[in-house]
Amino acid sequence: MSGRGWGAGALAFASGIFVADTGEGPASGWLVGGAVFWLAVALGCLRAHPVAARGCALALLFLSGALRLELRLDDVREDRRRLEALTPGAIHRLEADVTARREQRFGFEVELERVRGLAPGRLPERLLLFVPTDDTPGRPDRLLVKGQRVRLGVRVDPVEGTRNPGSRDAARSAARRGFAVRARLVDPGWVVGVGVGETGEGVFRRNLIRLVRPRLEAFGGGGLALALVLGDRRSLSDETLSAIRRLGLSHLMAISGLHVGLVGASAAWLVARRRGPPTGRRRLLASAVGVLAAGGYADLAGAGPAVVRAVLLLFVASVALPLRRPLRPMPALALVALVLGVAEPGWFFDLGAQLSFAACGGLAFVFAGRAGAVRAWASGPRLAGFVRASSTTTLAASFAVAPWLASAGLPLVPWTLPSNLVAVPALGFLVLPASFGAVAAAVTGDLLPVAPWLLPLAGFEAAACYAASELPVPRSLDGLNAPILWIVCLTGLALVRCQAVFGAAALWGVVALVGAPPGGSLGRFPEVPRVVFLDVGQGDATLVEGRTARILIDAGRGTGRADAAGGVERALRALGRGPVDVLVVTHGDADHRGGALALLRRRWAEALWLPAGARADPRLEGLAAEAAALGVPVRWVSAGERLTTGDIVTDVLGPLPASGGWTRSTNESSLVLRVELPEMRLLLTADIGLTTEAALRGTGFDLRADVLKVGHHGSAGSTGPDFLTAVDPAITVVSAPCRPRQGLPNPGVLARLEVSGARLAWTGRDGAIGVARREGEWAVAQWGEARRCPADPGPGAPQLLAGEPGRSLLDERPLRFARIRRLAERLAQLFLASIGILETHSLELPDSAQSRANGEGGIRGNMVRDLEDAVHQTVRWNELVDQADSKRVLGIDRFGGIEQMVGVDCIDLSGEGDGRLARRVEAKGDLLECEGCFGDGVAQLAA
Repeated sequence: MSGRGWGAGALAFASGIFVADTGEGPASGWLVGGAVFWLAVALGCLRAHPVAARGCALALLFLSGALRLELRLDDVREDRRRLEALTPGAIHRLEADVTARREQRFGFEVELERVRGLAPGRLPERLLLFVPTDDTPGRPDRLLVKGQRVRLGVRVDPVEGTRNPGSRDAARSAARRGFAVRARLVDPGWVVGVGVGETGEGVFRRNLIRLVRPRLEAFGGGGLALALVLGDRRSLSDETLSAIRRLGLSHLMAISGLHVGLVGASAAWLVARRRGPPTGRRRLLASAVGVLAAGGYADLAGAGPAVVRAVLLLFVASVALPLRRPLRPMPALALVALVLGVAEPGWFFDLGAQLSFAACGGLAFVFAGRAGAVRAWASGPRLAGFVRASSTTTLAASFAVAPWLASAGLPLVPWTLPSNLVAVPALGFLVLPASFGAVAAAVTGDLLPVAPWLLPLAGFEAAACYAASELPVPRSLDGLNAPILWIVCLTGLALVRCQAVFGAAALWGVVALVGAPPGGSLGRFPEVPRVVFLDVGQGDATLVEGRTARILIDAGRGTGRADAAGGVERALRALGRGPVDVLVVTHGDADHRGGALALLRRRWAEALWLPAGARADPRLEGLAAEAAALGVPVRWVSAGERLTTGDIVTDVLGPLPASGGWTRSTNESSLVLRVELPEMRLLLTADIGLTTEAALRGTGFDLRADVLKVGHHGSAGSTGPDFLTAVDPAITVVSAPCRPRQGLPNPGVLARLEVSGARLAWTGRDGAIGVARREGEWAVAQWGEARRCPADPGPGAPQLLAGEPGRSLLDERPLRFARIRRLAERLAQLFLASIGILETHSLELPDSAQSRANGEGGIRGNMVRDLEDAVHQTVRWNELVDQADSKRVLGIDRFGGIEQMVGVDCIDLSGEGDGRLARRVEAKGDLLECEGCFGDGVAQLAA
């Protein structure tokens, strides 16, 4: 096949995949029929006319690509149907094969296939399982390896789609990989290996990381060595990652074709230059060694699409060398793309693969047929030729990947050209070799010193952090839509090909400063003035937008990560209009102020307002100090103030002086804001409770509002009936997750809101919510697809009375017969514990109210004796657990111990004295292996 033929074939195959991705409904039958038809036509046309035969071949490739993805999407739809038939929140015992594992910074993701339930009922056949990790490897880290057959206990949920403007559609991304359902372990101890054992792929790499990571982390630069050699970026500091992103050098931290090419080319060069001038046989040997070195490095670092692409290109080049065939870049790239698409169609949608192929395509376009120009650059002064060649390469890759970066919501960096001119040579000649040397020294233990190898890496990190701190933070205008951005980038590639490097560099600076909005920005929300309630889980982030101003009230949950405000920042970019005029933090809880500092550091707020009544809160004092250091004006606001920002008028109603002053409970000291927009009034109550609500009613403030942001995420201690009557809203908004955490949102409150006559909007159910009013007509839109939520009081759900329901003394949920029965059983167990029938080890009760009833918060029971005599009797103690997410479960470790989930003293059964018992427990098997272990008692963990 000719070079053009490979390109057309790859394009036809990829087009079929993209068409299948945009289609709706199963079409496998049509695709199979079409493929058979076009195959017959192709066979008939082979002897008729070459052009017709090529057309039929391209049509066949198009249908093959569509069929390749459509068959996978059919499996996804079947898994969704199976999930809908399952009981939400139930615990499932299952066996599955681990087919893939991807290391991530805060854990790892596992693909489970050939899932088989250990109880009646059909489970989805494929699951995505994410396991958070810490520095101490546990059972999941040891057992969830590729090639292992495992037995585990999980809860399953659908993979959710986009929930906020600017956020990616996780459901669609997972479906392209063949997954519709995500799973989460009930507990880390509920994993058992029943198959191959720890011989799966990637075990050597993980063991190597465990060996060298402590030794490298003891010195500066060790995290960079782990990232560049083993692909483990967990040890890189947030400061380093942020600096690398700001300099436009993120591609250097993620192992890609650049790194593989450097390793392969270096190995080949060393072999080719050994003992005299290179010969044809030596070139062939050097090429083979280069491919093997690149492949070994790719496997060691955890091969991704970009890395596999680079290795395949090197392999194609090594094959073309002995055949004495010229290697043309575009056909070779098309061949590799076709091979990868056939092997894994989902890789066409992987951002890393898209960037890798786009960069290679840009370089191929610029340098194709330009060998003479390249030799002319090389023949001139070395420094000038190097700068010119490097600038051309950097600009070509930058223009090629810019549209893909913008569609993913990633920024375009103005100074990527000078950054790469310095960093890429440093990486190739100094940083990468030193990284390999540091890892090798760490493997030898104390035989070789590690510190000297890490000096260049520590210097590279320090230089990057210093340069990033000195550079101004660019503020993208998001002024280029997708078609214009594509036209500008193609123009830039043409300038680079014509050797107009200075003009191309100037054009890149303009493109990066003007910027482009992220993909998914075209909205479903009404036009301004409007208010947008973002879906940040159990947290608050409310964007009030007038025609001339924007105010952000709270910034979502804090994660302790560098991307704490990532979702909020992406939403702000997607909704457009640049930074907000004011960022308001209502109080110091992490689910309200969590992303504030990150937004301030990224210049997303012109001013900061904080509650004067909570001025003694050290968390808010620290935030104010950081804002002042960044040059952001800080204002402490008090009840009674009226503040005007553009066409937005904000009245501060609380905290009232009587309830002011920061206390151990910050909720009652939250800011209460009444915000007025043209034709709309909002009341935002943060986390206040019934006490502050009553105080506000007694002040004489006009509490009436069109939209009420329900207090404390729908807690039973907020939004009382009298307060709801005083506000008399047309729309109520609950900012809380779909599945209640810590009892939030409370079903009784949701039911009260539903029957109040106001329209209920719920971020956990509806995604981000946009509200506007035009000429008296309400416009309410949701960003995500509606979820099925257990506490949803909508049609078909049990309707509770609007009045306050009866409450138990031990928690705030409505009394029902089942709860009365379980409460009586618990009280009976507590009574037996108090008279000493159960002895030795303490099991802590999860419910804080029950812990108060027990006095010391625990019961005592001889767990070892129960496990030795009857495993089933021990498992019944799980009925004491009220929240499965609290993970208070007893597990048996196959390696000879009882693992403590929460509240159980860990008992080692591996010693000689307990050897008999350990063998007897092993004979009975793990809790996951015994029938009935996940009976009704455990299934009610989330009740």
